[in-house]
Amino acid sequence: MKFIKVLMLMSSILLCSALYATAETYESRYTPLSTSKCITLHQEHESIRQECPGFASYQLHVIESDLRQSITLIKQGKEYPLQFWSTVSPQFSTLGTKAEWRFIVNNKILSPIALISRLNVVTGEEADETTSWLVVSKITAEQVCVVAKVRPQRDGSQNQKARDIADKSGELPCLK
Repeated sequence: MKFIKVLMLMSSILLCSALYATAETYESRYTPLSTSKCITLHQEHESIRQECPGFASYQLHVIESDLRQSITLIKQGKEYPLQFWSTVSPQFSTLGTKAEWRFIVNNKILSPIALISRLNVVTGEEADETTSWLVVSKITAEQVCVVAKVRPQRDGSQNQKARDIADKSGELPCLK
């Protein structure tokens, strides 16, 4: 009888271990967006396109035109322009210094599900009057697009709110 209880306990432990090993977990990895870490691909008048470090199978290009910045993701030659000037704000803007990739680890495979980017948007007459948005873009097999913009929070929860949205971004519609 004692042997059967021990055997059942061991079986339960092994089953739980197997389930835990295959469970999906959300994680983050950061890539720099600073000009010193990016390569200029094209520059003409007030427009510039730079390639910054990407993640997994995605390339990341920073696009600047008319003092507004955005990101275009590229996978296998297909471009996914996020067009922050229309999805977040038409005002003058600059990106933050890094992008946060949210991804799932499942059986040691890293699968990107979202990108979180800081976008500092000029909100007043002076360039130093800005609102610092966190822009959440979903990454699925069907779509790559902006799904949310998270405004600064008085309680300092802006980053966590953006991560929570990113982790369920696959269910959200694209912003227009």
